[in-house]
Amino acid sequence: MCDQRLNMFKELLPCIGNLYFRTYDTSWNLPFGTPDESFGEDEFLLHYFFLNCGFRERITEYARTQDAPYALGTYNGLSWYAVLEKSNGVLERIHLLGPVLHTPLDIEEMERFFKNYEEKGMSFRSRHLLLKAMHKLPVIFRNQFDHLALMLHFCANGEYLSADSLNSLVDSRLDETKATAPFLYRDIYTHLKAIADSLREGILPTKIDGSHVLRAMLPTNAAHIGTPLRQQKDSLILLAFLFANASIEGGVSPEVAYPLADKYMHAAESERSVTELTALCRSLYPDFLKHVQDAKARAGNHSPEIETCLLYINRHPGEDLSLRALSEICGYGGYYLSRKFKAETGMSLPDYIRRQKIQYAALLLRTTSEPIGAIAERLHFSSHSHFSTVFHDVMGMSPNDYRKNPPN
Repeated sequence: MCDQRLNMFKELLPCIGNLYFRTYDTSWNLPFGTPDESFGEDEFLLHYFFLNCGFRERITEYARTQDAPYALGTYNGLSWYAVLEKSNGVLERIHLLGPVLHTPLDIEEMERFFKNYEEKGMSFRSRHLLLKAMHKLPVIFRNQFDHLALMLHFCANGEYLSADSLNSLVDSRLDETKATAPFLYRDIYTHLKAIADSLREGILPTKIDGSHVLRAMLPTNAAHIGTPLRQQKDSLILLAFLFANASIEGGVSPEVAYPLADKYMHAAESERSVTELTALCRSLYPDFLKHVQDAKARAGNHSPEIETCLLYINRHPGEDLSLRALSEICGYGGYYLSRKFKAETGMSLPDYIRRQKIQYAALLLRTTSEPIGAIAERLHFSSHSHFSTVFHDVMGMSPNDYRKNPPN
């Protein structure tokens, strides 16, 4: 009966492209065939990577005392599930499902991923082939992957388990009290500072994703918090508090910012799945950002039309903000808009647009490694030299000097 259920499970897996499934004996041998005979090129590379992560030893040790499926993963989101098949408490086979990705591959993150493992002594002779194989992997939400593991556990053992029974291990966080800690904690600091700076200035970062934000947050596994779900809830709660403080520094009143943080903290406690928490986190920044941008627009007690113009410029600093486009948005003619904007803000419209673009450029220089020329092009400056001149006029230093020594 067990083999019938497992065969049915295998027959259904091709519905999810490139979701690999292998069965091993307790010595980690393949019962059917050898790696050279039964693995495709992509799967063999991923299998080799799995073996070199040391996951086999951890699964074997885990199986001595535990029965539930065991999730293993690397810090960039590459994940496997080990499902243990036992008879009368004795391990008979190990079913390995994956790897999968929970979010699409990010090239910069993958470069750091390879560097991190090379520093641990792992050799990637076929790095480009492994990266190619990873690009073909399915992207599956964590809770969906959990459900597949629970189904596989039932097929192997005839036992129904709940998601609360699942256990997990993230490889890069095992050594947080040792050599990998400085890398992880510096990354958390840099990432959160960039997000807080952009929120304080009322600017949308170039890339913000709920799962990415939650991964780069305290508490880490070094805090020894009981379950991954509890850890993610605590991360979101801390993030809400951080965003509230940054938004207050950006002009939002405490009477608005802290109740908004309370709302998200309450929601975090009531949400149940990793996917729901990620979606909640994804809405956190835009919600606080809107309040910051509204507060900045209201600060000068402007007319509704000029407030609309200010909000649009603040929210879209990377666009080619022409007088014609802004006139259509505000409902004024170009000449009248220019005069009214200067009268209400004390600054000409082109000067204000340049200032907002330079503030956004300064944020990119502080928080990304994007080339200066690419930043100038993104912000629609006519040339690198024109951008450098305007940047120096606004910030008092060149873009290159600013990147090397940004003011506190």
